[in-house]
Formats: sequence, structure tokens, C-alpha cells
Amino acid sequence: MAPLLALAVVMLLSPSLVKSSGHTPRHNLQRIIDLAKKINESPSKDIFVEDVSRLAEGSDRCGDKFFCQVEKILEKHVKNHGHPRKRHAETEILKNLNIYINSSNVNCNKTLENVTSSEEIKKVPQLVGFLSGCAQHKILNSA
Repeated sequence: MAPLLALAVVMLLSPSLVKSSGHTPRHNLQRIIDLAKKINESPSKDIFVEDVSRLAEGSDRCGDKFFCQVEKILEKHVKNHGHPRKRHAETEILKNLNIYINSSNVNCNKTLENVTSSEEIKKVPQLVGFLSGCAQHKILNSA
């Protein structure tokens, strides 16, 4: 009985032990929101990428198409613009986005079959701003 009580006390006093036991999709969305704040300090702040505003707004606001399209854009961006250490925030956002999508059982290839790329472009911080807003939307509207 005493060892069980001691273990319970340690778990209560050490939130990091509880956190490391497993992450939920909600955790990955929250991590994206936290990392998005660092993008303006990133070397990517002046790089342009595809505009996703049409997928972040409207009737299918912040749906699977949005998250899959942002993942596709960020993968291309991280691959084409230098060393991952210089793009730490973007790389971490992409990692958390990938985990979120996989945990949601979304097949992005199928989801994006009828999605056309936008001709409009925006700076990376604007893309990540939309991502952060949609992550907040998902967190607030999830059960």
C-alpha cells in the first residue's frame, strides 16, 4: 500500500511525468499555437507561400482540407528553404501538424484530390496565423 501511495504522490507532484505518458491531438494543436508565436522571429518571416485563407474561412472552415493543404505547403517550404535548424519553429509546427493529422485518421492524398492550389501568395507568418486560428477553432469546438 505504501509504494502505491508514494507513486501517487510522485505523479501528483510531477506533472511532467503525466504529460510524457502520451499526447492527445489537442496537445499537438496547442503546441502549434505556441510555436506560431515564434514565426515572426524566424528567417521565414519574409518568404511567400500559397494563400490558404479560402480553406480557413467559409462553410468548411478549418476542415481536413485546410490542415492537409497547410501540411503540404509547410513540407515544401521546409524542404526548399534551408537547414532544419534554421527553420526550427516551422519544422516543429510541421511535426505537430503531421501527428495531429495522423491521429485524426485523415488520408491527405484523398482529401486533397479536388483541391486546387491558390494563385495568391502570403508570407509564412500569415499562413501560420491561419493555422494557429484553425487550431484554436478545433480545440474550442472539440468534445
